[in-house]
Amino acid sequence: MHDQAASEPARGVGEDLQGLSSSLDHLRQRALHQSMELALAQHRAGQLRTARDMYQAILDVAPEHPDANHNLAVLALEAGDATASLPYFRRACAVQPGNWQYWLSCFDALLQAGEHRAATSMLERKRRSGLALAVLTELVERLVDSRFKREAGTPAAASGLAGGRARQQHGHPTRKAARAPAAQQVSEVEALFKQNRMPDVVERARALSRRYPHAAFGWKALGAALVNLGRCGEALEPLQMAVECSAGDAGALSNLGFALHDQCLPVAAEVNLRLALKYRPQFAAALNNLGTAVLGQDRYEEAALLYQQGMVIEPGYIPAHSHLAQVRDEQGRLIEAAAGFTRTLELLASPLIDTKAARLDVTLAHAHQALSSTFAKLADFENVVSQSDAALAILPDDEVIWEKRLYTLSYHPDLSAGDIFSEFVRWGDRFAAPTADFSRHDRTPGRRLKVAYVSPDFRQHTSRFYFLPFFANHDHDVVELYAYSNVKVEDGFTERFRAVFEHWRDIRDCSDEQVVAMVRADGIDILVDGCNHMRDARLGVFARKPAPIQVTWLGAAWTTGLKAVDYVLFDPYIAPEHTLARENIVRLPHCFVPFQAMVETDLPAAPPCVKNGYVTFAYSGRSERLNHHTFRVWGEILRRMPSARMVFDYRHFSDPLNRRHFQELMARHGLGPDRVVMRNSANIFKALHDFDILLDCFPHSGGTMLVDALWMGVPVLTLAGRPPLGRIGTTFVTNIGLPQWVAHDEQEYIDKACAFAADTQGLVELRAGMRERILHSPLMDGKGFARGVETAYQAMWSRFCSGEPPAALSVPPLARALP
Repeated sequence: MHDQAASEPARGVGEDLQGLSSSLDHLRQRALHQSMELALAQHRAGQLRTARDMYQAILDVAPEHPDANHNLAVLALEAGDATASLPYFRRACAVQPGNWQYWLSCFDALLQAGEHRAATSMLERKRRSGLALAVLTELVERLVDSRFKREAGTPAAASGLAGGRARQQHGHPTRKAARAPAAQQVSEVEALFKQNRMPDVVERARALSRRYPHAAFGWKALGAALVNLGRCGEALEPLQMAVECSAGDAGALSNLGFALHDQCLPVAAEVNLRLALKYRPQFAAALNNLGTAVLGQDRYEEAALLYQQGMVIEPGYIPAHSHLAQVRDEQGRLIEAAAGFTRTLELLASPLIDTKAARLDVTLAHAHQALSSTFAKLADFENVVSQSDAALAILPDDEVIWEKRLYTLSYHPDLSAGDIFSEFVRWGDRFAAPTADFSRHDRTPGRRLKVAYVSPDFRQHTSRFYFLPFFANHDHDVVELYAYSNVKVEDGFTERFRAVFEHWRDIRDCSDEQVVAMVRADGIDILVDGCNHMRDARLGVFARKPAPIQVTWLGAAWTTGLKAVDYVLFDPYIAPEHTLARENIVRLPHCFVPFQAMVETDLPAAPPCVKNGYVTFAYSGRSERLNHHTFRVWGEILRRMPSARMVFDYRHFSDPLNRRHFQELMARHGLGPDRVVMRNSANIFKALHDFDILLDCFPHSGGTMLVDALWMGVPVLTLAGRPPLGRIGTTFVTNIGLPQWVAHDEQEYIDKACAFAADTQGLVELRAGMRERILHSPLMDGKGFARGVETAYQAMWSRFCSGEPPAALSVPPLARALP
């Protein structure tokens, strides 16, 4: 007979120790909890010394205890010793970074301790993590008030060289306590500044700042000259020194704010600019710079008000006119924007304005390009190229101008694919051929590849519909995933992206050279650009060739124009034979993207023609894609179907002046405006219930508007135009099994639109089965897409390891993983 104990498996010593450790930890936590309750009771009872000793005793045992650190800091703050409270507040925040009360207490303590730069940095980090605008505004105001109260009693020094693109200003005398340059030295530097001899100003001012390190003038002149040379990163230190040497100098504060904004530090910029306006409320340059800082945070009406205030003070202040026009453009008030940019150019053309002396050539160039882009949004392409050419003639290497130029020219209805492609190549040829040596790179065949994706759009951006179903389905036995995130303001989707990557690198504040060093240190095998020439791209990194294999995908969905990028990911439909790309084209087996609907939507409903008795065509995309070709063809469709209607649904159509412009443009090109409704629906998915057929644009096809429509059951008629951007609709409808909805010329487009619209029963049946059709198509096969890309990566890697140069690749169809 066996007793019960003998029948049980023996417990090891390790298990006994593990159980004992768990019990001891439980007892320790219970004791800490009880001690904390007692300390809180003493605190509430006003026994502050006893409470302090008890909190400290808890920290002696558990130094990272968040509540004990926080409450000990509160006691120090209540005793008037803000400086002593800070280490405890910081430790509590480090342990629980998401605790709002800890963070706010620490912020208040920094203000009371006069640690304004630290408070600014803390607020900058909180803004990036998604701090609500109303809260951010309130805290910035508190910070500015605190700093002003502390500094206002300090005598200020203010020589000239203030503003942003610095302009000469005059103000308070220099501080008597500091040795200052002689009046002749100051006059010589100011004369050089007026003559726009900025390199000479840098040399003279640097010497003055060394000789008189406690006087503001040398630092201020050096910083202002560097700002005007576009070297804002270098300008930060001298401008900060100028502010410290001369508290209350509005010009130095304004220039510092300008440089901080240029370096993507909007909170610090706003704080310094608002402080400048505390000292000098009627300061047009500071108002303009502050407007630009808040515009960068999409605070449009606030920015507009600041620019308007500056124009009242100084009606001829050209940057304010230009920036107000930019606000109107961002708001979609395009007619007002075009008028504003035109007015800016008129002011710059005045014989009284010396653009070189006033350093307004930058404003002039950007006004030309902005006007070009606005004309494109108005579907008025007559002067798009000439305005952009004028911009490049002034600033031939400006990255922003090139980015906007390439984006706008891609939509031009009358340029060939070759014409547009040549501009991308022209941009790419500005970079020297890379000389990277990968002879020592690990070429082990078959090993797990280190793949890094570079993008500013790991956030709530339309790219998320394509990014997430791809990244989340990567096989981690095949690839080791890195994200190089250039996201400016993170949000909830950023956290979703972070969860699917094994390594996350934040590069938003890194120079291209720093990112290159990071890529090489990580040993990245394949570096993938997910932005192309869209906003906040990092193609400068790719131009330096930090990885042995470089790829571009999605983003602007065409070529980078760079010699250093080896491959572009397409498919056979978007990129048929003879498609132009500087990269080697990889044709994935089905679609060049996967799609995942990440919003709650209704199920498709019956087509509205059933109840309306007439067909409603629609277009719901960017206004840049409209042109005289689309208007003429759509006009012919409506003429052949007298009862049909058409709806334009996009944000630009909410503005009355825009609507009037488009009505005149449509009428001029044969589309009767009386048959067209223009609107801007708050919820496009619900709005799609109103449409029977979505008409794709050409020669540039639509993008996300097409998959939105298909998801909601609305069939899309597309025209296979210039590859690749004119074939996006072609690949979408073909991949869901509707190749008959692709036209190959304008007449076929017209004929098919009329035939499909006349087949009411066909529309009913198609719409009823569209959701299932798309769910079971390659378009929503994220796993299959990831397997196809991984096959392409392995082929690229095999060529690299064997010493073969990159070449065009076609990935054969793989077994599909359906939902």
